[in-house]
Amino acid sequence: MMKRLAVILFALAAYGAPASAGSLSIFAYDGAGRAVLEFDPAAVFAFSAEGRDLMSVAVRETPPENDPHGPVDLAIIVDCQLRQMAASPVTQVAKDEAPPTTAAGFKTSDLKPPNKGMYERFVVAVCGGELPGVKVSPTKSGWTHFVEGLSRALYFVNASSRTIGKYRAASVRLYELGGAQLSDGRHIDGRDAVWVVDCEQKLGAVAYERSFSKMGDKNETVVTIGDERAFADPSIVEMHKLKFGRAVVGSMQARFAEELCVTSSGSQDSSSGRAQTKTADFVYFTTDFPTDWTQVGTGKLQPGDKTLLVTALNLAGVQPTASLSMTPTPQG
Repeated sequence: MMKRLAVILFALAAYGAPASAGSLSIFAYDGAGRAVLEFDPAAVFAFSAEGRDLMSVAVRETPPENDPHGPVDLAIIVDCQLRQMAASPVTQVAKDEAPPTTAAGFKTSDLKPPNKGMYERFVVAVCGGELPGVKVSPTKSGWTHFVEGLSRALYFVNASSRTIGKYRAASVRLYELGGAQLSDGRHIDGRDAVWVVDCEQKLGAVAYERSFSKMGDKNETVVTIGDERAFADPSIVEMHKLKFGRAVVGSMQARFAEELCVTSSGSQDSSSGRAQTKTADFVYFTTDFPTDWTQVGTGKLQPGDKTLLVTALNLAGVQPTASLSMTPTPQG
């Protein structure tokens, strides 16, 4: 009994000191590009309490800008079997004091199902081994959560990235958190795609995309563009057939492209989630007219338009040049 209690105290006390800003990875951001939920990949622990196998994750939650309380450091305790969680505040202490422990404040009865939304996805990511840089829990889904905004969440397939000369390719999934509509009115819940980045020119392209809608536990295909074999093996992409453009600064694609190219230079793992640039919502790569099949679902472009958006979004600092509602024509 004393040994088990010591394990609980150790696991929770490890989260007694607030994580430094430099050690945090962004899980989610708001419409202004501010991080609202961050976690420390190096401070995730498994432990047991009252016969329950639990996980402890140190996070920093940042309230809206007009909230006078500011960021708060929390220890999130997760029961992966029951998909429940509890949050315990972490108190700042002086350097010469012993770190506080949440053991006194935490009870297994505090564990409850998370609210729908960000924390529900966070619990799924913790339990599924989807948090980038976290090695404690084994990967079960095969996906890694990269980052999410107000309306979209971006994941990538573990070990899918390929280096092909100056290019970097990876298989990704983009969830539409509230659902979305294609230009023909059909509903979708997400997209599976292969993104390709020219790391020398800082350009990107979409080599393959499958829009899908959720039907129970299954993802039903709505429309597919490109060679679906590329999703399982991005190395087969024929770069000379792609239409490349520049990602809008701060977009999910720009952040992900930066991570891919840093990884290709051998200086950082793309699963580390360390990119800290200001983030707008999801946008497609800018490109010149005429359009091609890589622009599926982005809307109608007029000659001279340079910015492609998946939908007409309200993006911080990004102004679309036209109302976008295009049905593309496949080429090649």
